[in-house]
Amino acid sequence: MGKRSKRIRIYSDNFGDFAEGEVSSLSPPEKPDWKSYLLGAGYILRENGYKIEGIDGVVKGYVPLGGGLSSSASVEVTITALWSALYNLNLSLWEIVHFSKALENKFVGVPCGIMDQTAAVFGKKGFAIFLDCRSLKFEYVKIPEEWNIVVCDTRVKRSLASSEYKKRQVECSECLSAIKKRHPEVKSLRDVKREWIAEVANEVSPVAIKRCRYVLEENDRVIKAISAFEKGDAEVIGELFLKSHKGLRDEYEVSCEELDFLVENAYKIKGVIGARMTGAGFGGNTVNLVKSEYVDGFVEEIKKRYREGMGREPVVRVLSSSDGLLIEK
Repeated sequence: MGKRSKRIRIYSDNFGDFAEGEVSSLSPPEKPDWKSYLLGAGYILRENGYKIEGIDGVVKGYVPLGGGLSSSASVEVTITALWSALYNLNLSLWEIVHFSKALENKFVGVPCGIMDQTAAVFGKKGFAIFLDCRSLKFEYVKIPEEWNIVVCDTRVKRSLASSEYKKRQVECSECLSAIKKRHPEVKSLRDVKREWIAEVANEVSPVAIKRCRYVLEENDRVIKAISAFEKGDAEVIGELFLKSHKGLRDEYEVSCEELDFLVENAYKIKGVIGARMTGAGFGGNTVNLVKSEYVDGFVEEIKKRYREGMGREPVVRVLSSSDGLLIEK
């Protein structure tokens, strides 16, 4: 048997081009691009001691690109799982999640959390996922069958999303560090009591205070949303979605005019349960929950309003949750 190649050659049907490299010479690029998401798994696996050779494949993604809908995570887990299957690495599902996150953190340079990769691997048709990012325990939350997910793309390029994401992490850390000095038992913002923020108000920037307040309030909203989904309580979900978006707009400050327009107008259309921006912000998409019988009317009306108000054509997609990673040999 001849020597196996260590050449990586993956064709992207979405971009119409190849991502190519050598397993032994992979290193984090100075200027990451779409190819980095296809090559990075090889680097992460190599650095973790896995003996891998080359790969020659084709990938096609169906998650819309660049809109904050986690297309990157879907590719990361797919390529990592492909390596595992080809070379019998026998990676567990959680190892695929962790290596995919490491790819984005260490190879691409985006300091993301673990939520997107977890959803891509463990998704379940008809359900949302309630994930504890500390323990990594999760539970499935049933989405009422008569509620449809409709995603509205602003068509605004998210040029600030990556840099501002990192900035928000720094701002939250500023407040958290000050609180830890008084309350050393605190590990992350989820451990912080709301009144403790006031204790450090004179020690940190007003901006850091706003960021931390949003995180605490958003955590509370998530807990309340679980019960509301289980009960099918459309009114509560609508209130929580709207407060979430306003918090992202006013306290976390990652929204933009187009996102705000879509959310505000969605609530004016019959059949809408809730609407908020999704992703890192500064463009991208809103996610809307719409009663099934009103979906067609909502799609037509939100397009019309956006064309007239923003002067551009949105992309509106009617979606549903689906099962996650499937590996077939």
